[in-house]
Amino acid sequence: MEQLAKKFPPEIENGLKWPLAQLFIARRHKIIYCPVAKSACTTFKRLMVNISNIDGKELILSGDVHSATRKYRTGVRLVDLE
Repeated sequence: MEQLAKKFPPEIENGLKWPLAQLFIARRHKIIYCPVAKSACTTFKRLMVNISNIDGKELILSGDVHSATRKYRTGVRLVDLE
């Protein structure tokens, strides 16, 4: 997590509410994913990170994808966009 904190800024409130705040996006592939708990959520989150065009995705994939994408502005979630 320490390496993630150095690479990505912390998540900030941008006004999006559930369910929009949960969406994962892969702009290049034109895919939007809405996670549903206990239905291959981890696998699909990892897939979305992997196909996204972001720097440092190896850091996210090497650890807990749930915590990394929730705590930091990685660029893979809709709430990360400005």
